[in-house]
Amino acid sequence: MRRSLRTAATLAALLAPHGFLPGPEPEERDRVRPFGGSGSPASAARLSVAHLPVGTSLPFTATRRPAPATEDVQVNDPSLDRAWAFPSAAPPVESILCMNQSESSLAVHGSNVVVTYNTSAGYSFALDASGGVIGNRYLAVGFSTSNDGGRTFRSGFLPQIGGLGTYLDNAVDVDRNGRFYAMYLSDTAGPAAPIAVTRSDDGGSTWNAPVPAATDPRTDKMFLAAGPDPIHRDQDNVYVTWTSFFSGGSSIRLVRSRDGAKTFSEPSVVYKPSGSEPGFGTFVTMSTPFVDGETGRLYVAFVHATSQTWWVRLVKSEDAGETFSLVNFGFPGTAVPTAISAVQPGHYADCGSSKFWVLHSGPDTRPSGGTIPRYRQ
Repeated sequence: MRRSLRTAATLAALLAPHGFLPGPEPEERDRVRPFGGSGSPASAARLSVAHLPVGTSLPFTATRRPAPATEDVQVNDPSLDRAWAFPSAAPPVESILCMNQSESSLAVHGSNVVVTYNTSAGYSFALDASGGVIGNRYLAVGFSTSNDGGRTFRSGFLPQIGGLGTYLDNAVDVDRNGRFYAMYLSDTAGPAAPIAVTRSDDGGSTWNAPVPAATDPRTDKMFLAAGPDPIHRDQDNVYVTWTSFFSGGSSIRLVRSRDGAKTFSEPSVVYKPSGSEPGFGTFVTMSTPFVDGETGRLYVAFVHATSQTWWVRLVKSEDAGETFSLVNFGFPGTAVPTAISAVQPGHYADCGSSKFWVLHSGPDTRPSGGTIPRYRQ
């Protein structure tokens, strides 16, 4: 995904002022059709997505029929899903399906519920000067908001800082005053996509222009948390953590906002493996911050991995992220009191071209001398 955005950014100089690529007008049969919608399909490569100015999000969709309190509710609006077709392109493109959602995050304050998620429904495509198909907008982070306790939801796309759009690794949280904060990667014209944070002051209905919380060209697996400052108890802080890679390993890094996500601190290190701790490697990832609502104590859980085992570790901060110390779990029988094994279901198995944790049946058919089981049903 990141590579495709960079490729499109290389061609951004060819875009017209409103975000269109120059080239022939699409033929009448080139269409984009909404899933779950009604009426005539929109003209291909000319969705309202492409008309959005930088820093705005699409309008909400209509609220759907309220569901009974005992029923599950689909959060994202399926009418935003799209199937693109460019049969006149060179070469012809019969179908680009933009209908996937994943990696959802949820926050609740009173009757307001906000869910953010990765989505392909905000992708927009056009014909370039040679008649080929190229993406001209990627709004890949969606949100759905309910103001009635989850009975009905309206959906939209979170705003970008600049460039061609937003993408991946989203999270949402809410402070004690009901202000929602959403975090995600946002494309810009620069060499690295910053971690963007936007805020909603009206229960998730509208979102402020996002600010770059941090820019790290080696970023992955970001997350966000909001909660009281441990010293200034009438103030809420916003914390963003992520994995930062370096040659031979990675570290967990953090930025903090004390002013409602208007500005953020310089990045600091939460945890960096020493490489000398017996039984542990130099790779850490999947950080998840959490703020204790009573004390303001900040916790950050993460995975410390080796080639054979993944360990869960936890650090805490009593000073709003200035310093951290490892938490001693104290579980009987553990070799290291500050780590617990990340147990995954099933067995690690050879599945041919890749290896996965699987639930299986049938005999182990690994070849002679094989070290990883291969099950065939």
